[in-house]
Amino acid sequence: MSSLNLKKIRKDFSYALDIIERYEKALKGWKKNVTLDNKNIEIANVEQSSWLAYYDEIKVQLKIMLDYFDFLLKTQKAKDIKALMHSATKSMTDRMLDKLSEESQDYRDIFMIYLEIKELYMTADSIVSQLQQRGYAIKNIVEIRAKELQGITLHLNDE
Repeated sequence: MSSLNLKKIRKDFSYALDIIERYEKALKGWKKNVTLDNKNIEIANVEQSSWLAYYDEIKVQLKIMLDYFDFLLKTQKAKDIKALMHSATKSMTDRMLDKLSEESQDYRDIFMIYLEIKELYMTADSIVSQLQQRGYAIKNIVEIRAKELQGITLHLNDE
């Protein structure tokens, strides 16, 4: 994954959509990577740390992007409220200003991108959690197999 170019995102939201598309592709097929079905323990153990690191990095990058778009939402809302206060002929309640500010097209555009990023972030977070559980499962399987070996008696022939 490339690092985020926040200046470019601010000027051109289509760039953000391209980034979202890249993350969607990166997360595609995650179930195959998380499952232990039809994998031997050694391979599953070797790939465990790699997949966990890969998806955790994506999660961190998405969190940064999510926080940035949360900031953009708040900034847009403040601009819209300020414009409404200057153009309003009568006094409006805070609730009215809040609701009206959320109806601007700029706010809605940013909000839709924010929701896309949030969905990806939540997916990445879920994958990381599942991989952590997978790690515990691998550990438990190995411990069970090791205990099974403890009862084995070796018989050496002196011939």
